[in-house]
Order: sequence, then C-alpha cells, then structure tokens
Amino acid sequence: MASTEELAAVTATLFSLLATRRTPQEPDTTHTRAYWRRQPPAPSRPHSWR
Repeated sequence: MASTEELAAVTATLFSLLATRRTPQEPDTTHTRAYWRRQPPAPSRPHSWR
C-alpha cells in the first residue's frame, strides 16, 4: 500500500498537470469549431468531419 505522503504527492502532481493544461496562455484551438470552419475544405479533412 502507498503511504499517505506518497498519495498526497501523486495527487498534487496530477492537479498541477491539470492546472498546467488549462492555462489560457496556450489555448487548444485545434478542436474548436471556428478552427475547422477557417480551414479550406480538403479531401483528407471534409467539413463534415467535426
């Protein structure tokens, strides 16, 4: 069994990773509809893909 200190360290690491991933400095714009709407229609990426 993991000790309480180890569990706390793992939890803190996970939360820090989640916080880093949610920073507004680098938004994930590749999955937004506006991004796909701006892209030109291509055979490999049709507009109906998203």
